[in-house]
Amino acid sequence: MIPRRKIARKKAPGTSRARWGSLPNSYSDFISSIIGEEYGFFGLFLLVLAFFILISTTFLIAIREKNEIKKLISVGFGSWIFFQTVINLGGAVGIVPITGIVLPFVS
Repeated sequence: MIPRRKIARKKAPGTSRARWGSLPNSYSDFISSIIGEEYGFFGLFLLVLAFFILISTTFLIAIREKNEIKKLISVGFGSWIFFQTVINLGGAVGIVPITGIVLPFVS
């Protein structure tokens, strides 16, 4: 889980202490915790904003698309990224059990 005091106190990137043993699978399951510790709230905000833009773009493409197959592929891709992101970030925050699903395009 992401300690709030670690997010609030911003240090230089690369000075993270959690990845050196106290956080299991920091390179895959808890990469958002490391981003939060190294870049603070602003880094996590940018990460969530990037996923929001990506997911909303896939659904906007699906709405505008005339071809049914392309529409289904776009909705499927957007849903896949959405659920994988929600499960990973929810596990890092502690509201969802940790399942081993990595954060898409980051882990």
